Amino acid sequence: MDLLSSHEAAGALHSIQAKYGRRVQGQLVARHNLDRFFWLQFHKTQEGEATYTFCPSNRRSSEGTPENFRLCNLVLQGGGTLGLAHAGFITGLEAAGIRFAGLAGTSAGSILAMAIAAIRGADLETATNEKLVRLSQSVPMDQFIDGPRPVRVTIKRALQGRPLYLPQYWMGCLAAFRRLKRRRGLNQGEVFESWLNDVLAAEGFASIKDLSNTLQEVWQRLGPLRDPSQIDFFSEPLLKHENTSRDGQNTDSGDEGLALLKLVTTAMPVGMKFHLPEHLKFLAPEYASTSPARLVRTSMSVPLFFEPVEMRTNPQTWGQFVQDDMADLMSDGIRDSFLQRERITFLDGGLLSNLPSDAFRNMMPEVPTVVVPLVSGGEPERLPKANSTAGLLGDVGACATAVRLQRDREMVLDMGRERRDFKQRVGTNNRAGRDAGQFMGDNVVRRKFPTALAPIDTGDINWLNFVMSDGEKSQLFTAGLTRAQAFLDDLNAE
Repeated sequence: MDLLSSHEAAGALHSIQAKYGRRVQGQLVARHNLDRFFWLQFHKTQEGEATYTFCPSNRRSSEGTPENFRLCNLVLQGGGTLGLAHAGFITGLEAAGIRFAGLAGTSAGSILAMAIAAIRGADLETATNEKLVRLSQSVPMDQFIDGPRPVRVTIKRALQGRPLYLPQYWMGCLAAFRRLKRRRGLNQGEVFESWLNDVLAAEGFASIKDLSNTLQEVWQRLGPLRDPSQIDFFSEPLLKHENTSRDGQNTDSGDEGLALLKLVTTAMPVGMKFHLPEHLKFLAPEYASTSPARLVRTSMSVPLFFEPVEMRTNPQTWGQFVQDDMADLMSDGIRDSFLQRERITFLDGGLLSNLPSDAFRNMMPEVPTVVVPLVSGGEPERLPKANSTAGLLGDVGACATAVRLQRDREMVLDMGRERRDFKQRVGTNNRAGRDAGQFMGDNVVRRKFPTALAPIDTGDINWLNFVMSDGEKSQLFTAGLTRAQAFLDDLNAE
């Protein structure tokens, strides 16, 4: 299977490269209306230093001048096996010369965010899409169903739409129930973690320490964005310290770069959203030698489908974390019980934040950020009868979905309010207005609101379809790639 072999995918990629690709070696580097959104651009000097420019005007590059890249943050929504669409979208953006500073994702989005971080290493300009495509083509989805054989058979029958109420399936259903009772998950998740472990190790990420060192190196290379004196037309740093104490003081201790990658997971029973690897400091230090695949595994622990992941707390830091973040939200008795917890259970990050669109709101509020939701299409499901078992299960599922989506809705509403405030600032003539919306040069260039949503319609493919056909995989990848083309065209047309 070749994900780029379809006529639609090949046409979309060719169109993106021809229209938006960055040209070098004496050819014209065109300025598009697209660059009003992707206004932050960079290239490496011959000495290897990163130089940042802002919405550059039309110019010719001299022979041997390094290629310019557009820079943004990327936020990827969770969606199980539908994450293949993310790979297509990323392929389209990279074909347009777009690279990523901050990476965030939940569940399936965390897999792609981690893969990008590993493949590119510390070099922001490195394209990742070729390896991502090969990875997407070879991912052994069906092997991720790794529970006992009766449970595996039952799951695959269910995913294929075969009825389970027939007598020959009862033993499998009973085995599944017993496993849920004992282990809280039908599948161990070990095959997935082992597979991703091998993938990351091949890219030089054998341990979380390797990941941390690389992210810290990226943080150093983004140094000019932390120095207002090196940034024209901005009075504040474009890259800020993520961690501050309640009195506003910086509390970083040499690991600031960890915040450039945010894998969202849900810590239970405390009910807190964790950003890994940043919040790894609240867990036992021994995990630094563990594969980064463990971090992704915590983010995609789909309740009931995969077993939860348990990790030990760090007695040196856990108590202060509970005091700072939970003191005003619970009684003293409950807080004290959380203080004494030696282990935390991690469930899918989608329970609290399936679309972490605010991941870089404090750290890089002015840097362009692309947020990629996965939107299911197809025909709406018929509502079951209210007095039926299916109706009861449907109501339970609807409640869970409502809880999961509410925070994402709030983030989108906040984004709308920020967009309105941004447009008001752009209309002013003072320094704040210039920072918000324009750069001075031969002409005034007004930049766009720095966050853009690019929802991908994934059709009617089931998000838990781990027995997906090659045709369905190609459909998802192409949906992401063609959405990238439409997204870029829309930005360029505005």
